Amino acid sequence: MPPVYGSSAEEVNAKLTEIKARFNRGLPAEATVWTVKAYAVYWLDQVAGLVRAAG
Repeated sequence: MPPVYGSSAEEVNAKLTEIKARFNRGLPAEATVWTVKAYAVYWLDQVAGLVRAAG
């Protein structure tokens, strides 16, 4: 997880909450610095096994 900074505890908590929400949706915390290949490898290793087929 990247370091999180803010001018108040509430601001830091809000940023951490957003990072955790992204993680829970299967997205990396810092998606803007990832290449497509790196994200694909991450997704296959970390997320694909958690996804279940509908039905």
